[in-house]
Amino acid sequence: MLQSPARFATALADMLQAQRECATQLLQILERERAALDDGDLVAMDTASADKTAALAGMEQLKSREDQLLAGTPFSNSDTPFEQALAWCDASGAVRAVREDVSRLMIDCDRSNRRNGLLVQHRLNYVRRAIDILHAAHAETLVYGPDGMAHSGGSSRLLAEG
Repeated sequence: MLQSPARFATALADMLQAQRECATQLLQILERERAALDDGDLVAMDTASADKTAALAGMEQLKSREDQLLAGTPFSNSDTPFEQALAWCDASGAVRAVREDVSRLMIDCDRSNRRNGLLVQHRLNYVRRAIDILHAAHAETLVYGPDGMAHSGGSSRLLAEG
């Protein structure tokens, strides 16, 4: 059942405010995660990862709440139900402003998460290269000497040069 425009705007604003708080919390978690990555603090990284998972679950719950709120409107079957609901209930533009703020925060979260992911990938590649160098230093490689005979080519000098 569709409420009055004012009551619906209040319900939307409350839900968006909860999304804004959750997105702000997620951005802070991502900043903590970046600091933990920079410091190599495994405990802080684990804590940030668990907190990030919980914040994302909270965002999913709020998105479900948004979908449920819109499902009770005649706009639910349109391509842009949220926009139509805002046009109907938000003459002042206050609810739209909160929604835009949430969108900006989520873009910042995405950017921060990607940056952290790139840092993790860079460090992982570095570790893989180091392991490859160590494996190569210990592997028995055969090389051909000036006499045409195969000789063991493993040497610690390769590790020092790598």
